[in-house]
Amino acid sequence: MAHLGALNLASTTLRLRLVSRSDRRSADHSPGSDLTSWALNRIHWLTLRLPARDVQTKTPFDPGVFGSIRFAHQQSLIPLRGLRVDVVKLIRPDELPLAIEALEAGELVVVPTRRWYMICANARDHDACARIYAGKGRPRSKSLAYILPSLVAANDLFVMTPAAIQLASAFWPGDLAMILRWRDCEHAQQYQSVGVPNALVTLDSGILGQLAQRSRVPIAATTANLSDPTNTLGPAITAAEVENFVAEAEISIAYCIDGGISPLANHLTIVDCTETPAKITRSGVIHDRAVNAAITAFS
Repeated sequence: MAHLGALNLASTTLRLRLVSRSDRRSADHSPGSDLTSWALNRIHWLTLRLPARDVQTKTPFDPGVFGSIRFAHQQSLIPLRGLRVDVVKLIRPDELPLAIEALEAGELVVVPTRRWYMICANARDHDACARIYAGKGRPRSKSLAYILPSLVAANDLFVMTPAAIQLASAFWPGDLAMILRWRDCEHAQQYQSVGVPNALVTLDSGILGQLAQRSRVPIAATTANLSDPTNTLGPAITAAEVENFVAEAEISIAYCIDGGISPLANHLTIVDCTETPAKITRSGVIHDRAVNAAITAFS
């Protein structure tokens, strides 16, 4: 929950939730729009994008407290009666330390990859991971991905079969995930959200990988979208789509790193390396032929 008068971001997105309505339609509006009657009579969620310096409040905003927003270039006040204000804090990639600090404090963050935006938590923080599951509506039977900090960590923590070694050599860091068996199942109990006795593991080449490398806590991640089989659009590929996800999921995000557009809009390729022969369980960015070629080259 945000105290609007305390915002000091250069640019802020405010998402207003009209708690007294059940209509869950969403829309983006500029400060010049006629918002008052629209907000109070038609919608459940409303997004306002505006510079923070244009926001004034007549009262600190908390649940049940009536306040208002005044735009510097607009005379009308927008009443906040019955509204809840959530702020999606967008930060730049060079502000990664802010995201790391938030993760280490038990918060959730969203970071971009070439494929989609990913929502991340401390993999050992069961409460933080549970918030991801609850927000997405994700079945607990579907594990989150464990984001490796390095290839050395893969060898230390997991059983790297000959096929896994070959695939890692060919495609890590990159857009491949492998299902791997933990070396120490007792140690693995700390990581229930990423799977035990087998975990979904990847080594990322971008900001997500940097997050894992530089954080003092292990990273669990999954795509920023609701687990809705009827959604054909797919996970978020822009920060704006992340904002929509946060609103729909009613989930609290400390920061979203704005990395622009994720150009691939496709999934990690997943290979199960716990058995012989290794088997592709989900096709994705790395073509099945490329995976099979890497495995065949070893054999």
